[in-house]
Amino acid sequence: MMKRLLLFTLAACCLMAAAHARTVPEQVAAPPRAQGTWHSPTGRTTISLDAEVIVPEVDNLPIVEVFPRIFAPEEVHALADVLIGPGAWQAYTDRGKYGQRMDINPQPSYRRAETLPSYATRYELSLGGGGAWVYDLPSKMVSANYFEQGGPDRPKVLVSLQYSFKPGNNLGRNVGTQEDAAALAASVVNCIWPDMQFHSVDKDLDIFTERTSWEGKPADYGYRIYFARLLHGVAAMPVSQQGAEEANYLFPGRQQPGYHLPLPYERLFVDVGEDGIFQLIYDNPLRIGQTLQDSPALLPFDQVLDIFARISPLKYAAYEQAKNNGIRVNRIVLGYMSLQMKDQPGCYQMVPVWDFFGSRTIGREFYDITHYSLFTINAIDGTVIDRELGY
Repeated sequence: MMKRLLLFTLAACCLMAAAHARTVPEQVAAPPRAQGTWHSPTGRTTISLDAEVIVPEVDNLPIVEVFPRIFAPEEVHALADVLIGPGAWQAYTDRGKYGQRMDINPQPSYRRAETLPSYATRYELSLGGGGAWVYDLPSKMVSANYFEQGGPDRPKVLVSLQYSFKPGNNLGRNVGTQEDAAALAASVVNCIWPDMQFHSVDKDLDIFTERTSWEGKPADYGYRIYFARLLHGVAAMPVSQQGAEEANYLFPGRQQPGYHLPLPYERLFVDVGEDGIFQLIYDNPLRIGQTLQDSPALLPFDQVLDIFARISPLKYAAYEQAKNNGIRVNRIVLGYMSLQMKDQPGCYQMVPVWDFFGSRTIGREFYDITHYSLFTINAIDGTVIDRELGY
């Protein structure tokens, strides 16, 4: 009897271990494609879904602690070495207005740039080279900056690293293939930030926010190459929304004691034109901490889809003054997103979420913005997340 009980116990343990060891695709049990149509209570808002469902082929999606950080001067120097050339750049301090040459700063490190009354202090590091193009400024410039709100113990906000190259003839279609552009961008990014991996290429060649422009040149000029942090083989999804960036921008240093804004999303993209890379922007870098949970249980996809079906028509019903109001989802992706930790607003973590991508119509206006997440759901507890707010 004891032997039979022992065998039964071992078998039960094996079954429990097997169930616990299910891979992510087995846990979520998502079909390769999902379809459906839903309406708001008034019937004036239509949600149409005919989407590819993308699930990473991994064993688990650990919850990982993350921290905001500033760029180390060595990173800025390394980018200048790659894109301007070793020994070809200098550190600059802008002590005047346009038309005056920037003074050489012998110490290429962050400097206090300006103090905004009641707001924050901005620090910047600028490295330039490549000859003069206008106002006696160098044609190639790498610059990093961040704001310090109220003291060294407060979080740094609006952390950004940028490279720009403005010879004036980067616009136009003669830029080669998307594959060549992506390979060129990756050759720069991967040697400095190996955790940031190629994600996608902008499917449109129109000017978007933060793309450089040049008077009299066509707006259509090249490729935008997106990179994303790869964590345990899974991407932290790049989205066009920037979370709490606007709140951080409007109110740096104004937070009440104990109050913490959500983190703006980490993002990195490279613009490639006729003369190669002419813009790189990397905002809100992260530092990865310890693993908080190795293998959290994920909701089955049918439950996630049920949440989407019930809540998404209500979310977009706010625009029902337009006669034609709705969204069309063509891609659903399971990936990572940085979120504030529950009951610990000053701490952040990477958690798995479902992002619903597609297009949006309001009246006669049609929006098909690259990587715009129409709807986001926490893959663990089913919480609906507002990507604009970051939580």
